[in-house]
Amino acid sequence: MVCPATILDHPKSQEPPSVWPPDDDGGGGGGGGGDSGGPRQPDSGPPVSAARLAVLVICGSAVMLFAGILSALVILRREAGEWPPNEAPTLLRDLWTSTGIILASSIAGLWAMGAASPDKRQVLMRRIGITWLLGLGFCLSQVAVWSSLVEAGVILRHADNFAALFYLITVLHVLHVLGGMYFLGRCYLQGRASADFRQLRASCANCLIYWHFVGLIWLVLFGFLHSK
Repeated sequence: MVCPATILDHPKSQEPPSVWPPDDDGGGGGGGGGDSGGPRQPDSGPPVSAARLAVLVICGSAVMLFAGILSALVILRREAGEWPPNEAPTLLRDLWTSTGIILASSIAGLWAMGAASPDKRQVLMRRIGITWLLGLGFCLSQVAVWSSLVEAGVILRHADNFAALFYLITVLHVLHVLGGMYFLGRCYLQGRASADFRQLRASCANCLIYWHFVGLIWLVLFGFLHSK
């Protein structure tokens, strides 16, 4: 007779019968013809890789950050007597160049993922390089906008609320673009080091998800700044 405590402490009691391991005596459950004595099926793993999950978490954090900034922008617009302010047309006109560059970089990223076979490794690397260079061009265009503001005397300590928020939006977004450029650069170096093509392409895909997200964020910010 088996003690009830022994039954409760038995490993099988913690799992349903369908996943019980075979008995130690090799009986396979009495030879009943079922599959209870066979090996367990291997775990297929999580539906999303750790790298992809990290990208999604980063994107979610960025959404929360920029949502707070946009909320401040909406409040500022309600309180402003004139919108956009007098200096806004010059600021917004200079941003069209930046917007065109970041759109081109997203197109280049989509173009890069078209290289789907191992014999197109160099094509993938070349297109990732073009995406990276366009990201650099976006950052430089933003620096040019800031330089023109400084020359016009619109510096942070003298700026009004609109200009201060403009600086905050553009600087934070450039920092996010630089983060994307860092990981794109790592993918490029990984490809030059003859890494496994399947792993390389997966890394590029994860980076480009973030890259397209940053481009989308910029379009939203630009739309809020530009709308009357």
